[in-house]
Amino acid sequence: MRDFIIVTDSGSDLPFHIINKYNVKVAGISCTFNGKEAKDDLTDKINIKDFYESIENGDMPSTAMVNPSEFITIFESILKENKDVIYISLSSNLSGTYNSSIIAKEALLKEYKNSKI
Repeated sequence: MRDFIIVTDSGSDLPFHIINKYNVKVAGISCTFNGKEAKDDLTDKINIKDFYESIENGDMPSTAMVNPSEFITIFESILKENKDVIYISLSSNLSGTYNSSIIAKEALLKEYKNSKI
């Protein structure tokens, strides 16, 4: 079995110390609130206090799934290291992010035939 890297999306809500300890790669779901867009990469770039105050003031945040090209970038960087990918996804019933990862997987495995995602 080849070495592998774990990838997840920010919907996993993994604590940052776990991400660092196990070198987990995070595909960030976009969140827009107060007219500002931020990628949630689980590193606390989004101020949670401001986020909830914004909701209390009537602003409704919106999210956008991770697109296939972002997954291609993340997955391919791992495959180029001769490692496999284990992707732990947000449920496909909750987001289109899982489907984006499948599109990326299928595109990459045409080129990286000996790899596993």
